[in-house]
Amino acid sequence: MSAAEVHKNEDEDGVPAVEQTLFKAPEMYVYKIPPRMSNLSYRADDWNINKWAWEGTLKLLSVGTECTIRLEDSKSGELFAQASVKQDQPLPIEAVIDSSRFFVLRVEDTSSKQERHAFLGIGFRERTEAYDFQAALHDHVKFVKRAKEAEEVAEEYAKQPTKDYSLKPGEKITIKLDIPKKQQSLGGPGTLFKNFSGNLVEATEKGLVLKPPPKAAEPLSVRRPSGVQGSLPTDTNTKVEQGQSGAGVVGETSREAREQGKEEEVPPDDDFGDFQVAA
Repeated sequence: MSAAEVHKNEDEDGVPAVEQTLFKAPEMYVYKIPPRMSNLSYRADDWNINKWAWEGTLKLLSVGTECTIRLEDSKSGELFAQASVKQDQPLPIEAVIDSSRFFVLRVEDTSSKQERHAFLGIGFRERTEAYDFQAALHDHVKFVKRAKEAEEVAEEYAKQPTKDYSLKPGEKITIKLDIPKKQQSLGGPGTLFKNFSGNLVEATEKGLVLKPPPKAAEPLSVRRPSGVQGSLPTDTNTKVEQGQSGAGVVGETSREAREQGKEEEVPPDDDFGDFQVAA
């Protein structure tokens, strides 16, 4: 690569772009192909693919946005032929219609002032190599396209006049905050209301105070009076301790037991019998 080409691919800081190897096939074959007589596509069956004219290495090299396909000798690295991938121009490679491993490459002779070119057939041993070669080539084309679009955007932005957003002397920035008002007042001190959990809250001068829950009522102690068999009714309408009962026998017996101050213990129910005796 000449000094002019290196200078062309310098970045904004003046540093030359580094040459990168995008793809390398250590084994590929070159064929002499007959002249194209019509606009029909190339076919690898017309080349006699078992008899190649040259064997070597194919490299896809890039320097910045420039890309070159080089055919080199596998041992010495001597250049056999090369093809340049130029911007805004068709690719110098064309696939054949009867195989995915063979292509037609448009090579150029840059040794003389008069540019000359020729068409060579190239082929890879494996299909995976042919696929990787095409993928690397198209990725470079996309990279060049994105770089060109970014450069155009930067040039368009540079043409626009700059705007001064700084504050002039005496200017001020006013910010209006929209704070919603409370829809309902909580009321004065001593006001009770329920929160979202259903608990009572009291409004005081110091703030809201959570009221403790009311104490649970203690259950009444009911004892079985003497002479009464079975269980006592648990209906809330029957008040044995206060002397109010719908059953006359139970009420009278309870009053007599309280007057005499004598209470008998209630024997346990013998519904199931004596298991010790049964044993």
